[in-house]
Amino acid sequence: MIALAEAGVEEVVAPLGTALTVEQLRVLRRFTERVIACFDGDAAGRRAAARSFPVFVEAGLWGQGAFLPTGEDPDTYVRTQGAPALEGCLTGAVPLVDAYVTELAGPDSAAVGRRAEAAREVARVLRKVRNPFEHDVLARLAAERLGVREEMLRGEGAVEPPERPAVASGPPGPEARLVELMAADPSVAARVRASGVIADFRHPEWRRTAETIAAAADAADPAALVQSLPRALRDRVAARILGDDPHEREAREREFADYVTAIRRPRESDARRRLQDEMRAAEARGDEAAARAARQQWQELTEKTRT
Repeated sequence: MIALAEAGVEEVVAPLGTALTVEQLRVLRRFTERVIACFDGDAAGRRAAARSFPVFVEAGLWGQGAFLPTGEDPDTYVRTQGAPALEGCLTGAVPLVDAYVTELAGPDSAAVGRRAEAAREVARVLRKVRNPFEHDVLARLAAERLGVREEMLRGEGAVEPPERPAVASGPPGPEARLVELMAADPSVAARVRASGVIADFRHPEWRRTAETIAAAADAADPAALVQSLPRALRDRVAARILGDDPHEREAREREFADYVTAIRRPRESDARRRLQDEMRAAEARGDEAAARAARQQWQELTEKTRT
């Protein structure tokens, strides 16, 4: 790690001698969606890359692998070959799904028992891949390499959206309604992504679902995205898609603005309360400048909320 920092290679972390864990990857996911893991380029390194793929999936990431020359690690490689050589290796990183499926297929993939066992393992991982496009890639690649029927693999690996009683009970809130709009209309998903309002979602499940749909907004397939939604929303989204007309699109514009405003309101209310507390504290200690600054921020935020 020290050699990498000295060479100017930043944004690097190490698991400190332990196997890479789901918890570590979930922490990384807070900062980036693109994670490249470095492995030894020999057979053992490729097996390790294959084993890491389900761990990445569990953490909600579609990892990549960079394979170094046998016996090298990033530290020794950058010392002997320099930062440009390591950066070139990272640029050539490949999706870990390739190593995973290749390892599962193995040299004896023609054996019926081996194929069935490998297919069951793929189906188990598929159930955890919530991004519909990544789900499609894994299903097609595994079916081709393992020699099993793709429709069978898809059926066994179908994602079952988690049921959330707090979401299903009562009228859907603005987060659920906005997710519904996003799934029915890719242009709305793109606008939600650009607005940054997903960061203000308070329900983790709706936030994850919104992030998945927003990530696929540029090439969204509404029919596929419907299947990734919690069951409580599927019928409403399907009805929107099938019943789309100009009047519906006009109403959708109003709904979009209303839901975004409603989702942002709690954060803005929290911010106003915080500024009020700052004003009171500044006044109590006789700091008129700080009180004036907090008051001005409170007024600006209040005016923005009204508009």
